[in-house]
Amino acid sequence: MRPTFTKWRRKLVRKEKFERFVAALFAVILYAFLWWVSWGFAVSVDYPAARSLSSKATGVLPWRATGEDLALWSALEQASWQLWAYDSHGHAADVCTAGAYWSDGNKTRLLTAGHCTVGRKGYRYFITKDRVTFHEVRVLARGWFKVGGYLITSKGDWAILEVDGGYPSVPLGTSSGVETGMAAYGVSYPLGADRIAVHGIVSNPHYRFPGIHWDGYIALDMGSLPGSSGTTLVLGSGRIFGILVASAGRTFVLATPIDLVRKHVPCLDQDYCLWPWL
Repeated sequence: MRPTFTKWRRKLVRKEKFERFVAALFAVILYAFLWWVSWGFAVSVDYPAARSLSSKATGVLPWRATGEDLALWSALEQASWQLWAYDSHGHAADVCTAGAYWSDGNKTRLLTAGHCTVGRKGYRYFITKDRVTFHEVRVLARGWFKVGGYLITSKGDWAILEVDGGYPSVPLGTSSGVETGMAAYGVSYPLGADRIAVHGIVSNPHYRFPGIHWDGYIALDMGSLPGSSGTTLVLGSGRIFGILVASAGRTFVLATPIDLVRKHVPCLDQDYCLWPWL
């Protein structure tokens, strides 16, 4: 009886091993099939062309960068900087993006998001392109002002910086003529890493967010990552119309209209300007 039981047990073990092998093989085949289907679907869809209904309104499917687009990105690349905030102990605390908009050869002014500079006592701010050479900047004005962590003044999410030296810049435009469906361009430094060129579509030029105390945002269908706050955005004219300040998900972006900054600092692109204490 003993040999017979041992033989039966061995057959049972072999059967269980075979069943586990078949189940594992089936799982691998199913995973490979699902990956193949999803990969084939992704390749078949041209992402820029399928961004949103507003992008379809352009009538250009699929979208492909032209020489004019590349020229805009080239100008933005020269004018865009990575903005670093260092605390009183010399530790890097935050990183954003800033864009130069005016220079007289001796000084250069830049725009960034107000939340990148607000409420940080003793902090110093530096711009860099390669994370090797840093230039210290001064905060001239901002739309946000905090005391003890509390928001005291709110006139928009924007800030104006200044750095010694003459650097390439992109001129200011206006946000009053921005319409749904217009193409927007920018160059940002997300994740504290290298620069990237971004392209998107204006989805609502008068986006109202509950609870804000200023004139509203410009909503865009555009890719954004942490560290992109402060990116200056231009239209096809090559002039700045907004400052990227917030995002939700992968493609929903909010920008501060440049006309809102002009409203509080009318002389921001003039040689002499009396900077308000905001």
